[in-house]
Amino acid sequence: MAYFQNPFLTEFRGNWVLGDRQYSITFVCPPNNGRSDLLVNAWNPPTGDEIEVYDLSGNDADGNPKNTLNVRMSTGGTFDHWANISVDLTSNTYANLNPAPTESEIRPDQIVSIINSDPIFSSFFTASLHQSQSGKNTRLVLRQKQDALRVKFFVLNGQAETVLGFNARARVVQMPSYFAKCKVWGGDMTARTDGTNALVLLDPDNLGGALIVDNDIIDNAVDAKGDSLELDSTTMQEDWELVAGRASGLFTFKSLTIDGDDRITEVIEYPAGAIVGDLGRKIQYTYTSTNTNPDQVTEIPYTLTGGDLVTPP
Repeated sequence: MAYFQNPFLTEFRGNWVLGDRQYSITFVCPPNNGRSDLLVNAWNPPTGDEIEVYDLSGNDADGNPKNTLNVRMSTGGTFDHWANISVDLTSNTYANLNPAPTESEIRPDQIVSIINSDPIFSSFFTASLHQSQSGKNTRLVLRQKQDALRVKFFVLNGQAETVLGFNARARVVQMPSYFAKCKVWGGDMTARTDGTNALVLLDPDNLGGALIVDNDIIDNAVDAKGDSLELDSTTMQEDWELVAGRASGLFTFKSLTIDGDDRITEVIEYPAGAIVGDLGRKIQYTYTSTNTNPDQVTEIPYTLTGGDLVTPP
């Protein structure tokens, strides 16, 4: 049980391969519809009537400064080693800006100037501005300089990203924890994944994780049109609940009735993840006198009720 974010343009399709291919179960995390292979847009517009500005002052919900933009990237085409690069978006060190930006009021064009003047950041990326069709606000655009076959990148959550929203259209879904092996590798050799590097594993604080920022990412997740997915970071389904209606005959739950002679008299059987009103199977055993072997067994269709459902220990 885990929430995942897909920051890339490619749809993720993960499979539970369970022997016979006809029983394989596929889980999908749709692509990030807010970007292309080469560029990503900041979806959160600046504020202000006469002068458009962003407020990058203070810290994000995890206590990290909001003035810092972080990008995780991999070069060389194999994408098996990833590194982070960052830039202080309120710094005047690399750009002779007049007036100098402040953390609470920094214009989009000033952010562009700072990014393009940073010697490390600008060696891989170019920042620019794109005016919305309405002309009411200006959107930041971050574009990589090398071909997508050689460089792969995404903006890290938290800090400046909480204000700018480069990942605002990155899809978030709940999938089995098995797919944690497909997360982007962060450089820790003890936690290296299977090399798929396709997902960001979210870690909501109120479920025992460490990142409060991830709560907002889950709660505010939207589809390609910007409509809320109505996810709730405070609730998470168990892996077996996620296969509801998809794994008949593979993962089976059974509720047993035992008589006074320790004999099974009834079995309510249903696939993992089934809910009240779903179809199950009722198996009934009848015995003669004190016999331990049934003399009749019947199996009939059965509609599940609340008392039939069991939970794994």
